[in-house]
Amino acid sequence: LKQGRGEESHSFLVKLSEDPTIAAWTIRALGDRWDQLASVPTEPIVRLGIKSKDARTRREAVTALARIGKVDIASVIVPLMEDADAVIAHTAVQGLIRLKASGAALAVVDRPDVSELLRNGALRVLQAIHEPAVVDALVARLEREENRSRRLGLCRALSRLYSVEGPWKGDSWGTRPDTRGPYYQPEKWEQSDRISAVLLATLNKADGEEAAALSSEFGRHRIKPGDAIGKLIKLAESNPAVLPTLARQLSQEDSVPAEAVPLLTKILRDNGQPTFERAMAAIALVKADGSDLMMELFETLPTIPNGGNASDLEKARNAFFNAPKLENYHQQFETLAATAKGDKAKQADIILIKLAKRTTGAPESRILSQKALEEGWTASAERRRQIMSAMMSARTSVAALEVKIVEALSDPDAAVQKTATDAVKSLKLNTEKILAASKPSGPLISSLKGDDVIRQVAGMKGDRGRGEQLFAQQGCVNCHTVSQGQPLKGPYLGTIAQTYNRTELAEAILYPNKTVAQGFATNVFTLKDGSVQMGFVVQEGADKIMVRNIAGQEIAISANQVSARATDPKSLMPEGLLGNLGVKDFASLLDYLEALAKGGN
Repeated sequence: LKQGRGEESHSFLVKLSEDPTIAAWTIRALGDRWDQLASVPTEPIVRLGIKSKDARTRREAVTALARIGKVDIASVIVPLMEDADAVIAHTAVQGLIRLKASGAALAVVDRPDVSELLRNGALRVLQAIHEPAVVDALVARLEREENRSRRLGLCRALSRLYSVEGPWKGDSWGTRPDTRGPYYQPEKWEQSDRISAVLLATLNKADGEEAAALSSEFGRHRIKPGDAIGKLIKLAESNPAVLPTLARQLSQEDSVPAEAVPLLTKILRDNGQPTFERAMAAIALVKADGSDLMMELFETLPTIPNGGNASDLEKARNAFFNAPKLENYHQQFETLAATAKGDKAKQADIILIKLAKRTTGAPESRILSQKALEEGWTASAERRRQIMSAMMSARTSVAALEVKIVEALSDPDAAVQKTATDAVKSLKLNTEKILAASKPSGPLISSLKGDDVIRQVAGMKGDRGRGEQLFAQQGCVNCHTVSQGQPLKGPYLGTIAQTYNRTELAEAILYPNKTVAQGFATNVFTLKDGSVQMGFVVQEGADKIMVRNIAGQEIAISANQVSARATDPKSLMPEGLLGNLGVKDFASLLDYLEALAKGGN
């Protein structure tokens, strides 16, 4: 066929028409060599492939024509965009995109009698061709289009054309980081601002129903033409049908306007709304300001049914648990959890567990949440069971309570024993390692001379994993960070082993007052009311001083309330902090700090 040899070609074409398998393979062979495409005839591919009754042959014909790249034959591919075989219809769209067949696609859009399937296929082609001429053509048609449904299709195509795929910078995985699509890294191009202006003008002229549909498209494509959110809120205030669109849109925003809060709360409380819409409303509300919003979400989220898609509700719950504002309510949850009665008390313990394990935010809520859990453990058998059940539901444990869970395997209360057995299995706790880690190896450091301890740990190998556990158990996490992504509290220890060798590091931990890190000197503030605050200054302005105390709590002091200020030569870190550990444990802690400096974890 490539050589066009008269009778031989004719004879072979007859055979192709008789056997679809031969036809499919032959058409594939015709387009499989890039260096020979220029000589491939398109007529037999159209006649025997595009018009074939065999689905596979039609699919191979579309692929071959797209590879050959002659845009003048695009019109023969167009009818296949509504092929009964969905794969062929999709292949036809992709083939026309490859040919950049905007003319053929626009001809379909202009036909008044065309099927919706074919028109949508043509718009899918156009929305993938980022050329100014395509934008011009779509805008011109949008301005004169009177049919609402057809206008929405044109706006959808323009919304997709608003962004282009940015160049890959080699700093991410090959998989898409979210499910929003269609671009991994959307960026603006020369036509983006014009498209935005056209879409905004269309939105401003739209009635409630059309504006809701347009806003949904804008949210789906991550574009914000003008104050689309403001218009959507006003529409939702007068038209309840717009509320679901508002929830979906605001769930993707970084912040939520105050005037949208009552509307979102209405969706959240409405049992008649689908689970998805209520979940989106919850995701939006966790970003809003409101004194009672967190408690509203706490009360309502557990009552929302899965609705056939548990992942939507799971996203909403995770958004609630990770909400920065949640830490402001830890006292309410501490009080509720302490009742140890019902599912709400258990949910409150789940929140305390989440807060206790946070690595960002105010240290006060983390410390007090962990303290509430530790005190709750000793309060009653019911609370112990509730805390363990909450950990299993949260699928995580608090390191400080792991040894208590293991010890509860022999609790006098049979019900506590059973719950502990379930928790150990569910949380995959290594009971032997946890019990061994809770007991010092060898004599206590407090019973030895400091110089002897330093000499021993300098050449002793410990357990890095045990060191990480001790870093949390001994309270080091309250005043020190080890990750660059965490807000600085006390001296940063992630690279401390690059500054100090093992002996110097051991000495600095045993004798914290010997050398105080620059910027972390202890300041003593005497206030006009007679009270005293101690800590190191983390921020100082003309009217306010932020101080972090020994508990890792940040305290704001009004500058005009300070009557005296002095510097204490002693470090906030107390001596004897490791007195209840053995030398081997100390070596493990040093191993952990050294591993951090080498990029280990």
